[in-house]
Amino acid sequence: MKLYKLLGVWEGLLNVCPPEVKERQLKIYNWLVVMVIVIAGFTGLACYTYGTIIFQSVAAGIGSALFFGLVSYNLFTLVLIVSLTPMHKLIYRIWIDKRDKKHAFRDLNDEFIAGLQSEAEIHGYLYNIVQSFRQESALYQPKQSSFLGQFSKNLFLVTVMVLLALIVANGVELFLFRSQLNETLGELLQSKFFQLDPWIKKHILTPEKGKSFVLINSNSLLLDLELLTRGLGGWKIAMDILMLFIFIFPFVLMHRSAEFLKGDYIRELTLSELFLTNEYYILSRQKTFELEEHFKPKDDFEEKLYERLYGFPKPDPDRIVI
Repeated sequence: MKLYKLLGVWEGLLNVCPPEVKERQLKIYNWLVVMVIVIAGFTGLACYTYGTIIFQSVAAGIGSALFFGLVSYNLFTLVLIVSLTPMHKLIYRIWIDKRDKKHAFRDLNDEFIAGLQSEAEIHGYLYNIVQSFRQESALYQPKQSSFLGQFSKNLFLVTVMVLLALIVANGVELFLFRSQLNETLGELLQSKFFQLDPWIKKHILTPEKGKSFVLINSNSLLLDLELLTRGLGGWKIAMDILMLFIFIFPFVLMHRSAEFLKGDYIRELTLSELFLTNEYYILSRQKTFELEEHFKPKDDFEEKLYERLYGFPKPDPDRIVI
């Protein structure tokens, strides 16, 4: 399956690479999308659990699952797409810095642009430039960036992911251990040695009149989480860590794995963007030249306009006698 298309990956960019490299790169991005789908699935399951417990309605649970599942899918897809930035020093500088880009395309002035007569000449010029970048970037050199900037940006994203992972982990655990929770709640209601507060019995452990519990026999999400934490003990910490790993792993891969740092797709994506932006720049400048030439005032333009408006030639100011 071509799941990589869900991430916006265009396989045509890899046609310049050997077939085995192209196949490997597409397979890597396929697995990256699978990870995002798994994360969205866990988020949907957790939100189904929360929605069902809070509203005691399967419809509310399904609605919450669909909505927040799609939100998490789009959020993580956006994070990964934003991470598709060139990690090679040369390509990154040309891609991000206007001064380096101007130096790389130093002969791209108005005189040179005016001399390009066809699209074939434009494509040939840009192809040679891009090909030289491709050859120069054959030896990987990591880009240099501010540690503070990278740390603050990554810290914010990781913090958001950790919070989401913990919320999702609790919801998934509630769903998985709902039977044990119901058994515990039933034992509390029937216990002769532990007297529950009448208010708790009436409002927390008893369904509303005419209704029945749907997932867990309780109206309190906080009570369910408390029983879950005490019941699982150390196993809950292990399951939370596992969920944290699932949520953070794709992000770590994008910033630490050589398959992405030195990957051919990120390089070809950047080179394609440089090709397209400069192509449209050349075409827009050529169109500007055409418009300037078309609307350039002629020597006798004002005189003819004056005669057409007033019906007689424009008088020569040097010959006017006051």
